[in-house]
Amino acid sequence: MGYYRSTTRPENRIEKEYSKNIGYTIARRALNKTKISDLSIKSEQTEYTRNAFSIDLKTLPVTNQKRSGRCWIFAGCNVIREKIAQKYNLKDFELSQNYIAFYDKLEKCNYLLEKIISLKDREKDDRTLDYLLSTGIQDGGQWDLFVNVVNKYGLVPKSAFPETFQSSNTAEIDKLLNKYIRKFAYDIMAKKEIEHSSNLHKMKPLRAASLRGFFSFYVVEHLQVSYRSSLLSNHLMM
Repeated sequence: MGYYRSTTRPENRIEKEYSKNIGYTIARRALNKTKISDLSIKSEQTEYTRNAFSIDLKTLPVTNQKRSGRCWIFAGCNVIREKIAQKYNLKDFELSQNYIAFYDKLEKCNYLLEKIISLKDREKDDRTLDYLLSTGIQDGGQWDLFVNVVNKYGLVPKSAFPETFQSSNTAEIDKLLNKYIRKFAYDIMAKKEIEHSSNLHKMKPLRAASLRGFFSFYVVEHLQVSYRSSLLSNHLMM
């Protein structure tokens, strides 16, 4: 007994069924110039969506992270500032997110420098080293990082450490900072006279110099924040 073999290709049959359905045609034409998210909105559902609530929670005005990945810093600062505002009866108060972001970047920079030093004997194509250098310094973080930075460096009002153009638009400056980190890694790998882990202490001056360069590059030239440089001097050599 033989088997039936269709002379019609499956894709042709599907195409014919598709073309017969007027709904598919309308959807295809709509998608040519309209976003899927806009087409998926059920207009009739808006009649039942009410934006009036019986309980109104008094909160401070919203904050804006702008073009940066500092949502976790803004969320953490907003939680704390509500308590501060309630305690001191403040109607308009904001903590400096830029202050937290700066020290977060400083800690991340120091961490990467330390890791690069510890991996100096690895091959240049080492996967761990490649991951660290390709990932580099980023804006992202989470609650535990926020807590650690606050415990170590404290908090300041936004008026004492305000936002700047670079702090609100971090993509470009993050690229430049990562180039700085990779330059340090290149310098470490190029130092053939330091070959053994017993000479690890000789790397510390290089790390300190890189952190000073980071301080000069990130703060003085780009963030343009006015404050005493002595605030950081103790941390740069730690």
